[in-house]
Amino acid sequence: MKLWKTCIFIFTSVFLLAASPDRTTAQALEWSADISVQTEAIQGGWEEGGSPALRVCRGKDPAGNLRPGKLVSGNCNIVSGGKEVAVPAIGILIAPDSAQYSWEGINDAKPPEMKRFYDKTSGGEPLFVCRAKMREYLVLDKGMHPGELSGMECRFGYGGEAQIAHDDEFSDAGVYFNSPYQVLYSPRTPLTDTQISIAEAAISKIDEKWRNQHGFINIYEVNRSSNDNENPTLFTAEYIFLLKQLGLLTGDRRQELKEWAIQAVDKIRVTPGLFVRIPEDRYVDRDIQCTRIFSRDEMTGLIVIDFAFDYELGFAQEIYQRGVESGWLFDNRSWRPDGSIGDVCTHGEWHSASSFKAVFDSYRTPKFQGLVAAATGQSVSLPQLSEVIGGLYITQSRDPESTSGKILGMMRAKIFAQSNLPEINKAYAVFENHMYNQYGYQPMVGMFETYFNARQDHPFHTLVELYDH
Repeated sequence: MKLWKTCIFIFTSVFLLAASPDRTTAQALEWSADISVQTEAIQGGWEEGGSPALRVCRGKDPAGNLRPGKLVSGNCNIVSGGKEVAVPAIGILIAPDSAQYSWEGINDAKPPEMKRFYDKTSGGEPLFVCRAKMREYLVLDKGMHPGELSGMECRFGYGGEAQIAHDDEFSDAGVYFNSPYQVLYSPRTPLTDTQISIAEAAISKIDEKWRNQHGFINIYEVNRSSNDNENPTLFTAEYIFLLKQLGLLTGDRRQELKEWAIQAVDKIRVTPGLFVRIPEDRYVDRDIQCTRIFSRDEMTGLIVIDFAFDYELGFAQEIYQRGVESGWLFDNRSWRPDGSIGDVCTHGEWHSASSFKAVFDSYRTPKFQGLVAAATGQSVSLPQLSEVIGGLYITQSRDPESTSGKILGMMRAKIFAQSNLPEINKAYAVFENHMYNQYGYQPMVGMFETYFNARQDHPFHTLVELYDH
């Protein structure tokens, strides 16, 4: 797994850049220099008692940095230097032509196809908009006030002072049940024509130089016939997933890649639901050579490919059926000439099939079972649900250099999102917040750069940078 852990990427809740007028399907929010606009202005909050409404504006702090705030008497009240500062309003946020938007609790699952609204400051940093309740003595309601999202804090002005609502003010366990503030979301929009041209050029390069003789994606430019990483299926799954999320897995490309996926996976299938890492491993003498069967992560890759093609390939159902029939033991065993199953190969070593290590290493946890259940429309059990949530909590707490589980987590999120599982959706919202805080306003780009920094010439860099969160 070393090459996989240092050289691949995935993206997972993925959001696209603003569309050009000729391709727009969802009207975007925008800033208007006319602060007198009322009918289209977004209500960011309200004063005590619910009136008057507070519009979302932006202004420059004394250092010249753009900051969002609330419109009060023609000024934009922003936070700067620990104080509430009234500065000239240079813009007010509007929803032209009834463009959609939504205020969502920071730790609540966002609506489908919605992204965090943001604009870039003059320094290129993201400008997120939030709002929070103001209370005095913990009980006196002083209204809802818009401001800026910075890390895990929503900062807004009230009474001349900067007020801060913390993401973690009730500890990590507390925020799971209570979102201390809300964030502004807007619909995702498709790629512009220019961005599509950039993406198509990158795809052409990948097809020409980064797909090996079996059609799997390589880490290094292809100048030889063999795979150059030990997880080609998972790496390829990420590529296909990326195309789907960018809206580029359509038409002839979709049909061609679908046909390829069927043929390529057939090359690595030992028996229904059991796969080897590269096609050549399918033909080795298993009594002599210890060859690894797919791990949970690699089976997740197959499920992701299936998801990208709307589950038309049947991979998820195949893995589910194998799991049910084998008690969720996906054994990597030698195959005897008489058809019987011999010892278990785990991480390059042979062990007796009855040994603790063989059984332990082969066992697929409830977290994986829950993913397969969700992908195949089965109910997710309480133990499965609990381990999914627990696994996310552990993964999000790892340091920024540890990205493999986080990237897979974002990928799994799209599969779980298809099921009506509010507990898991909420856990993923908390998880996503941590990813923003660790990797910036485009967390998938940050993760990808951490994983794949040794190959700056790979076209994947071009594709992933088209993502917007």
